[in-house]
Amino acid sequence: MKNYLHDRILNEITYDKFLSINNPFLSNNPIIDLRDLNFISTSVMVNLIAGCLWINERTGKPTILIDGSNSISVLGRMGFFQILNGLANVYPARNGLDIIRNIRLSGTNPVLIEATRIDNMADIPGLLSQINKVLIDKLNYLPKDSVNITSSISEMISNIIDHNNNYYGFLAMQAIQSIGKLEVSVADCGIGIQNSLQKNPIYNNSVTTDLHAIQAATTERVTSIENDKTRGNGLYQIYRNSKQYGATLQIRSGNAAIRYRFDRVIKNNGEAYFDGLAWMPGTQICLYIPKN
Repeated sequence: MKNYLHDRILNEITYDKFLSINNPFLSNNPIIDLRDLNFISTSVMVNLIAGCLWINERTGKPTILIDGSNSISVLGRMGFFQILNGLANVYPARNGLDIIRNIRLSGTNPVLIEATRIDNMADIPGLLSQINKVLIDKLNYLPKDSVNITSSISEMISNIIDHNNNYYGFLAMQAIQSIGKLEVSVADCGIGIQNSLQKNPIYNNSVTTDLHAIQAATTERVTSIENDKTRGNGLYQIYRNSKQYGATLQIRSGNAAIRYRFDRVIKNNGEAYFDGLAWMPGTQICLYIPKN
């Protein structure tokens, strides 16, 4: 029983506790135990996929333990197991009928983007078009505002390509209509924000922690590109648009994370800083966009 997780929910808040029990990124025999969970969020799903790619390149295929719970069924519907084919060993093996059913359903839900591999810029327009339609049709955004929001998401995807050390990354989207929010999550297993900023000789000695790197890239407009403030500002643009539209933004890299919460309804907004977390490769960004 995973009683150390509140309500056995695995999301971007409880993920560090999950990793601290058995971090597969620091193990020579990596095992990811997804049994006995009531819920696994989209953001954790893409983080795990990117992580499995990283592990596979270093120690071989990790083992993922599953059960017959609804949370595992949802992962299947989100394309988790399909995209992990060749990257991880899943035990016990999934039911063949379930696999066929999920393949047939892939791409049929307009408010869902199943786990998607991002290789290059050509992958972006189709994804943004679907997200834009959800923002306008389901979350009541005006076209001009939807363009601003999708520009932030475009930056999230572009970061995968620009700072991923020749790896590909992953994206998933889900409209949670019961609470009127859209969740867009991306993850990669690249060099991370701190190492990216240290490419710029102006900052390579001043940005010395993962936490400072995240903060510098979002609110201080520190960029990885020397002497060109018009480029490399992607995370700042995501932060700015999140604030404008009352979104919640979480960025995790290395052993740190920052959650920026700008919700217009609740009162406990602000910034939450997390340092000394269980280490993870790459960068993970989760954006929750509220209904307008």
